[in-house]
Amino acid sequence: MLRKSLLLFAVVLLTGGVALVPYRVRAQAGFNDDRVMIQGFYWESYRHGQGDPDDERRKHFVHFGDKKWYEIVEDVAAALRVARFDMIWLPPPSNAGGLSAGYNPQRYFRMDNSYGDAQQHRDMLVALLQNGVEPIADIVLNHRDGVGGWCDFEDPAWGTWSITGDDEAFTNADSSCFSTPDSERGAGEERPTEYTNHGGTTYQYGSFRDIDHTNTDVRRDIVRYLKYLKSFGYRGWRYDMVHGFHAKWISVYNRESHPTFSVGEYDWGAHDEQRGWMWHTATEPGNLQTSSSVFDFSTQFALKDNKGNYGVWYGLGHGLGMVGDTTDGHAWKTGR
Repeated sequence: MLRKSLLLFAVVLLTGGVALVPYRVRAQAGFNDDRVMIQGFYWESYRHGQGDPDDERRKHFVHFGDKKWYEIVEDVAAALRVARFDMIWLPPPSNAGGLSAGYNPQRYFRMDNSYGDAQQHRDMLVALLQNGVEPIADIVLNHRDGVGGWCDFEDPAWGTWSITGDDEAFTNADSSCFSTPDSERGAGEERPTEYTNHGGTTYQYGSFRDIDHTNTDVRRDIVRYLKYLKSFGYRGWRYDMVHGFHAKWISVYNRESHPTFSVGEYDWGAHDEQRGWMWHTATEPGNLQTSSSVFDFSTQFALKDNKGNYGVWYGLGHGLGMVGDTTDGHAWKTGR
């Protein structure tokens, strides 16, 4: 019987089939994958075992005692397998400075963070793998946080050349890299008009520095990072905020790192753009079975917002959400 802690987890259903796809493109699940992925954290998970036990927010998870989140997940690894979960989506794995959910990565190659220390992190991954549950890392590549200021990157060490040239860090007087010469900045935000309707740039995120993926040194270090995570115990990627950089770089990163599963979090209400994004993530151009998956928000919202209205459930346009979309005669169901 599942332990009570599993009630904190949300389930994401998938369709497609990794066994049908050659190893060189195993970053994708194909069209007949029946694996099920569970979301292995929630927004307050990073607070477990942290801070004042009298904190009002801690009363909701006090029954876990002082355990860190990685320890909690390790404890339920066997139960996850009994429940027939094949994959688990875990929070951002890298160090993000102080108490943090991890979406402001600072040091890519440090595996201690608010969810636990490096040994607890590793022990959790080992327990999951031993029980046949593949760990999927939440990969945050759209932006990065400095270790002490706006632009001071360490591990790997990057200069202002790694930041998109039109980032607010260069125009905000409070920034440590204010007025950096154009020659010392990265390229501007890319303009993926081939799959976005707005005709402008990729999404700019004001809280942290947007990363210039056109830079070969940046891409080299990201590939090293993904391979390091594979060696540490992760097997696949959930890419965060993928509307912030061009889809073609997902293709590059998947082709080089060989994850067993890949899914992107694209802007929630942009169905057509999600379709274009998937097209450009294919590791074999034009072959949708080698594309990354994308969270199918169209289906989710159609079901959620039309309870009892079953006519909508039977079709939106050519079919319900991304899984039923047949635009241009293609099967887009790799997006779930």
